Formats: sequence, structure tokens, C-alpha cells
Amino acid sequence: MPKKIRFESFKYHFLKILSKTINDQVVRKFDKEKLINNIKFKPIDKSVKVSWEYPNLGDCIFDIKNVYFYQRENNKFNEIKEIKNKNDKYFISCVNIFLDKINLNE
Repeated sequence: MPKKIRFESFKYHFLKILSKTINDQVVRKFDKEKLINNIKFKPIDKSVKVSWEYPNLGDCIFDIKNVYFYQRENNKFNEIKEIKNKNDKYFISCVNIFLDKINLNE
């Protein structure tokens, strides 16, 4: 996949898992909307830099070269359950690293 598609897919999956995690934990330490709106994503080679200014200043760099979002079959992109499960675990770990850095994980 071209870098831009992988980058955009990373952003989508990261924010999806983050929103679900924050809702599931019913965390009210910070303004959720402000937290999510302050996250910036920047592609760096085969990685993505995630930075933020709220509730503290920080950043993380996540490798996406081995994240495999879809497999092409019969000229269509089909999500494979095994790949999805592996990627879900990866994104949960990325979100947990982020939450640890902003002191939201307990």
C-alpha cells in the first residue's frame, strides 16, 4: 500500500480504538473532545509520529511497516479476520502507550 493510505489507516484505527477505550474506561480526567482534537499525526518513513499538547506535551513514534490492513483478493480488498485481530492488538498496544504517556491509564 502507498504510504499515504497506510498513514490514513493508522490514524483511523488509532482514533477508533482510542475513542472506544476512553468510553469503555469511563475516564473523566480530561476533556475527551479536547484530548482527541489535540492529537497530531505525522508520517515519518514507515512510521507515524503521534504528538499532543493536551493534557501534557508529548509524542510517540509507531512503526507501521509490518501493519497489514487488507489483503487483495479477486480485485477487491477483503478484510481477513486473522489480520484484523492481529492489528487490533497492535492498535490497542499503541493506544495504551499513548494513554500511559498522558497519565490516563491506571
